[in-house]
Amino acid sequence: MKRIVYAGVFPEEGGNLGDHAQIYCVRRWMAKHFPDYVVEEYTVPQVSTIDTRALTSEDIIFLRGGGHFGLYGLHKESRNLLLRKPKDVLAVQLPVTIGAIADQDRRVFPNVENYMLMCRCNESLRLAREELNTDAFFVPDFSFLLDGSLGKEVERDTEKLLFVFRDDHENRIGKEVQFAMLNALMGMG
Repeated sequence: MKRIVYAGVFPEEGGNLGDHAQIYCVRRWMAKHFPDYVVEEYTVPQVSTIDTRALTSEDIIFLRGGGHFGLYGLHKESRNLLLRKPKDVLAVQLPVTIGAIADQDRRVFPNVENYMLMCRCNESLRLAREELNTDAFFVPDFSFLLDGSLGKEVERDTEKLLFVFRDDHENRIGKEVQFAMLNALMGMG
């Protein structure tokens, strides 16, 4: 039996809408691309209970993405999981933003074998490659996989629409473009 260990999943009452959108999309992505795997999900408090001795070279560890790499308890638990995993087991950090890197990370991550770090912005990718010296790749946030299919499963009010634009260092769309998008979508452009 091939297994996927999906570590750091939020319980239904935890996280925010963006976290749950990512988890939903990752589940769909795993079902599509890893149909022969059994997926075991672990919440943050459960990550320390994963029996890494039972993992084989066919198994894969996926660490929940989103948020900021280096913050929250998940990062510490994830780092410990990576240190405990057998060297022949692939571990994949799903897309994250790297805001800061701790000295301990600079010592740990370059020495982890079979580890892949997905970054969701160019600055994070640069930091991962230069500061962590690890295999890193640019991968957009998994929530972009929401392709309208969610509406088929969830009843919702389609007459009201809420647009939320970022207003921080991850924002890649300026105010003028935001207004142009809104105007075009509302039929006023």
